[in-house]
Amino acid sequence: MRAKKRPDGRYVETYVHNGKRKFFYGKTAAEAKDKKSLFLNNIKEAPNFDSDVTLGEWLDEYLSDSEKRVSRATYSSYKGIVNNHIRPVIGAYILGDIQPPMIRHLLDDLYDNGKSTRTIEYVHTILKAAFEMAVDEGFIYRNPAKRVKHPKVVTKEKIVLSISQLQRLLKHIDNQVFYRIVYLAVNTGLRREEILALRINDVNLSKGTITVSQTVHYDDRETYITDTAKNKTSLRTIMIDSKTMGMIQDQINDVKKHQDQTFGYEDHGLLFPNQKGSPLFPAYVSRMVQEYGKAANMPKGFSFHSLRHTHATLLLQEGINYKSVQTRLGHSTAKITMDTYAHVTPQMEKDVLLSIGKIMQETKEAK
Repeated sequence: MRAKKRPDGRYVETYVHNGKRKFFYGKTAAEAKDKKSLFLNNIKEAPNFDSDVTLGEWLDEYLSDSEKRVSRATYSSYKGIVNNHIRPVIGAYILGDIQPPMIRHLLDDLYDNGKSTRTIEYVHTILKAAFEMAVDEGFIYRNPAKRVKHPKVVTKEKIVLSISQLQRLLKHIDNQVFYRIVYLAVNTGLRREEILALRINDVNLSKGTITVSQTVHYDDRETYITDTAKNKTSLRTIMIDSKTMGMIQDQINDVKKHQDQTFGYEDHGLLFPNQKGSPLFPAYVSRMVQEYGKAANMPKGFSFHSLRHTHATLLLQEGINYKSVQTRLGHSTAKITMDTYAHVTPQMEKDVLLSIGKIMQETKEAK
């Protein structure tokens, strides 16, 4: 059937699909015909293409499917990314109407608003996976996120504290529990989630070791602990010095004393429990550490994770090899450690200059 010309000058082609008449308009008969042909091709490649399912509704399907396949912590992070960064922006659009430029603009806006590299990559990864699932189930014929490239984000400079800054920070922490948490983070390089999940039984004071085997997480329901750490190399045992052992012993004594004096205390065996024995809320710990950092005039951008960066950098400054630092930090490969700490601190730069100067002097004297 040829395209009909309307009173307004446009041309229209029609097609009945699933009992509904579809209209395809164009400024020319050829344009209207092309739009109809594209639709017919789409429903041939994707039988459910003419669905009114929105991206937001499809993301609910994707999350429901993911919940059965990933850990609770991973599912919680997926849900947060969808609800905070994707659904409010493009969730109302019909799934089949989403085009690559829309996704590119979403990622660009995240970049312009200062979102981290990890967040932007996470958004892109989830969109690609959700659209791929839609392709597999015949709702769309191609993945609009597949060929989109997210903006290249400049990695923020890691905050590493000097010895004097560390001393100043510790002096400003007037809460004994937070002092011990910060001290342990600096002296071990453990992640926040690892420290808050430590059990008293994970500490071997006679051997001077700490075993990391679980992590604490939080979702919209509660704070909880999982036995699975970030990766296989996150499951590790590290050595601690005598001063740290003494501090941990004091913490154990205080926990047991508080446990005996508190009605309704639920003993989970934690080294750093809250008043009722449950895990401390991770975000609360980070917020308090940042407040102490602000009071101690720490550098802009200081966070709990800066303590881990500081620990690793101090080890490297002392000449500890990357493999040993990798093992202590629980990185999956030494390459990750090298890529993460490729920066040269002022002291390391001075050492490099001194070494080069010495080599050049010896070369000159040899002539």
